[in-house]
Amino acid sequence: APFTQATSRVELMASFTGAELGALIATGCVIAAHEAFTTELERQMLAMSEELIDQAHYRCWTGGVYLITRVEPTDPQVSIPVNSAASMPLLRERLG
Repeated sequence: APFTQATSRVELMASFTGAELGALIATGCVIAAHEAFTTELERQMLAMSEELIDQAHYRCWTGGVYLITRVEPTDPQVSIPVNSAASMPLLRERLG
């Protein structure tokens, strides 16, 4: 699904990880990396630079176990500071 300013955290998570993981974003749930998933990430990291590994956040998912302790609704509004009137046409174009 395309992202909009009103895209929820659950929708965003589901777009990256699939609906199954997105549905687990609830207080009290545990998310854990399966051994096969961890092995695959480790294999991929062998061919990656340290910078790319850090950008991809692979280390935090390798063997990771996470307890969701709190889920809060997010404000669907996003503020974008505009420094000059001249930048408005480009901003409008990029926002669609």
